[in-house]
Amino acid sequence: MRRLAVLVLCAAGFAASPLRAETSSYSISAPGGAPALFEIPLEAAHPGQVVIAATWKGARLLSFRVVPRQDRAAVLHRSGPSPQRVDMTVNAIDLQSGPARWTLEIRATVGRDPADGEVIVTVPDPPEVVAAREEAERPPPPPPPTPDPWTLAVSAPDDAAPRLKSLFERVEDLRVAVFGDDPFTIHDPCAWQADALRWLAERRDLLAAKNASPAPETLLYFRQLAHVIRAIETLRTSSNPLLAGPPPAEPARKQAWLVVRRDALRPIETELDAVASILRKRELGELSDARWLARMLACATASERSFEARGRGADRTSADTDPSDAQWQRVVAAAAAFDALAAWLEPSP
Repeated sequence: MRRLAVLVLCAAGFAASPLRAETSSYSISAPGGAPALFEIPLEAAHPGQVVIAATWKGARLLSFRVVPRQDRAAVLHRSGPSPQRVDMTVNAIDLQSGPARWTLEIRATVGRDPADGEVIVTVPDPPEVVAAREEAERPPPPPPPTPDPWTLAVSAPDDAAPRLKSLFERVEDLRVAVFGDDPFTIHDPCAWQADALRWLAERRDLLAAKNASPAPETLLYFRQLAHVIRAIETLRTSSNPLLAGPPPAEPARKQAWLVVRRDALRPIETELDAVASILRKRELGELSDARWLARMLACATASERSFEARGRGADRTSADTDPSDAQWQRVVAAAAAFDALAAWLEPSP
């Protein structure tokens, strides 16, 4: 009974105050000259870590024992000078019969110096509290990417001249054809569309801001390129049997038809060769290193071959099928923008 009286007397000196959910703070005070024993009841209702952290002033040594309520054998033991920390893991097995309960025994050995300090006990929070805390601590998602200016719709200034308005409209048509409503997604197997749109948008903006036109040889090239693309579009849409087919079934007539048809298509192929030759010879100054232009021209050439084969009734299983079907309308939209830009070959009205 004497031991119990000491425990009650010392325990009465505790001052408990919650710091936050599932955390409690206790003050300890052991006068100098005599041993002391303190007991703190512990309870954990959820799995996780129980943390006991003690700090005190002075050189007095303290001993910490965690004892189950039903058994006096310590499950954990720490001793020494300040500070001290005890960690325990509570798992589902410990909670099968309800909350896990222990007693924390704190012993102060005989010593001349008093020991005054604090013990902070943290027990696991409920799962929903843990989830809410983790959610609050999770960094916010990164901001959505900012689209490049040239991928966004732009209108001509209100006071723009007609040819400048036309250029704005044709570049916008190309932008819609390339991106639609999503400025981050593009289907471009030939890898020319984004760079072509960027180049045209930059030249458009320079004309709007400073009336700075590309070099005449550049404008002439674009006019020629737009012309041959329109000719290929005529091949694609023509209802002329000589171009659209089908070829005659009788072999002799079919052979004559192919000869005449070849003569009809030769101007297109000659123009394609001419614009390709200019590009290969790097005669375009600011466009000499424009890889997108070479890729676009390759796509247009592949499309012309596909349309020509379609008119002959050839089996459309070649590699030219995708460029002609998936990208041709974007080639046509680019040609319209080239034509609008080539209007600066003429003096300002």
